[in-house]
Amino acid sequence: MESILATPAFLGKLFPVSATGESIGALFGPIYLVLGLSLLIYAGPWKNLIGGWRKDHLGLFTLMFVDLILGLFLITQHNVWAWNGWVFITLAGWCMLVKSVIYFLLPGSVIKSLLKLGENTALIYISGVAATVVGAFYTYWLYLA
Repeated sequence: MESILATPAFLGKLFPVSATGESIGALFGPIYLVLGLSLLIYAGPWKNLIGGWRKDHLGLFTLMFVDLILGLFLITQHNVWAWNGWVFITLAGWCMLVKSVIYFLLPGSVIKSLLKLGENTALIYISGVAATVVGAFYTYWLYLA
C-alpha cells in the first residue's frame, strides 16, 4: 500500500508551485541536508567549534554578515507565510536575519552566554535532525520527485 505522503497529489498540496520557492529550495535543500548530517555525525567537533567561537566571538563576524545578507535576500524574495512546505524558507530567512541582528547589536558578554547554549550536545543533535529533515524533504521534492 502506497503512503499518502508519497503521492504527487499530497506533495502538490503541501508545496504549491512557486518559482522563487523552488529556486531557493533547490539551493538550500542540499545545503541543509549536508549541514544537518554533519551536525549528527560530527556533534563533538561542532561542539568544539562553538566553544572556540565562545572564546572569541569576533570570529563569527563574517558568518553573521553572510547570515544578514542571506536572511534579507530570503525575506525579500520569498516572504510567504502560507502554511505549506514553502514556509520553512521564510522561517529560515527570518531566523538568519534575527540571529545576525542579535549578534551585531547585543554586547559581547550576551553573545558569549548565548553561544554557551550552542555547546549543548542535545541541541546540536536536535538542530541536526531538524536540518536533515527539512533538507531531505526539499532535496527529494525538488530533485527526485
